[in-house]
Amino acid sequence: MHIRLVIADPDPVFAREISAEFILIKEIEIVGSESDWESVERRVLASKPQTVIFGPGWAKTRVLTGVEQLRAKCSDFEAILVTAEYSTELRRQAAEIGFAGVFGIPIDSTELLLCLRRSAAGSSGKQQAQKQKTGRVITVFSTKGGVGKTVLTTNLAVALGQERQANVAILDMDLQFGDVGVMLNLMPKHTLHDLVGLKSVDLEQLKGLATQFNERVSALVAPLQPELADVITPLVIQPVFAWLRQAYDYVIIDTPPCFNDNVLMVLDETDELLLVSALDLPSLKNIKLCLQTLKLLNFPREKIKLVLNRFERNLGLSTVEVEEVFQEKISVQIPADAAVQLAVNKGVPVMLEAPKSPASKAIIELSAICGVARTGDKQKEVESVPA
Repeated sequence: MHIRLVIADPDPVFAREISAEFILIKEIEIVGSESDWESVERRVLASKPQTVIFGPGWAKTRVLTGVEQLRAKCSDFEAILVTAEYSTELRRQAAEIGFAGVFGIPIDSTELLLCLRRSAAGSSGKQQAQKQKTGRVITVFSTKGGVGKTVLTTNLAVALGQERQANVAILDMDLQFGDVGVMLNLMPKHTLHDLVGLKSVDLEQLKGLATQFNERVSALVAPLQPELADVITPLVIQPVFAWLRQAYDYVIIDTPPCFNDNVLMVLDETDELLLVSALDLPSLKNIKLCLQTLKLLNFPREKIKLVLNRFERNLGLSTVEVEEVFQEKISVQIPADAAVQLAVNKGVPVMLEAPKSPASKAIIELSAICGVARTGDKQKEVESVPA
């Protein structure tokens, strides 16, 4: 691999330091070091580098807006930002624009080299187009525990992977008692707690924190100790969404049964909200209150899909009555199915254990009405390569 690199910073000392780090690495060719923005633009347009490193001498707003504008003229390069103002908000902004990595000072030269290699490998036009896609965030939520949110989350992820050949990430935001790892029988090396205190982040680092379930589905699991949940705040998690939308066609989020700060942040990022209820009075009462709360939060009603889980007839309540009370159509009814519990006890999604079961068919029906992932500004069917 040959890496053509441009270094951009108003202070020439930064360029000399970076050059000294990589001068003995044969695969890296430094084709220019520029100290004013007009020269940076001319160099990128003329030299066509795979990667441009923007140093800490730039004002962060100048780099963010400048790279966005430069991409309109020449999209086939990767950008890496080195900054003295490293923060989760800056990570989020950089990820939304499409930076390959963000590094604080002092720089870990080994991590920077790895990022350079990854970004150079992803700088072709085709891969760049894939990277600019915006994955769809689907949140599975209920204010009543025990209604089957995690089972639905994991099986919907598998269904979208199978039916749409999509790359899917599961984000377990039930940070104290999340069961996504258990439902998928995973042995994670990393959890969401590993995001806390990161001094740098790039797309591949984030994907490295995920645990692969199969070729289409990965999971970012909750911490293994409940006490670790307290330090995973919205400031830690929110920047992750922009990276996840780049890397995956769908991000399916499992949630705790409450409106805490992390859930409110998740709702802000949500494209579709699957509101899950069972057909019993406590569950229905909680969903009624949940809908009222969502209205107070100005959450768009059109994003909500009502899912009735473990549905059985002759329980004294009809779906017509439920719809009248909620003034909301039930999108999908997932029937009570012994195959689901058998699959749960094996740590296997029912979609794989019993794909022809009534519950699996209903989950496929649900996956069919979920919106499609986006590329650029136009909606299109998913065409992707496994992460």
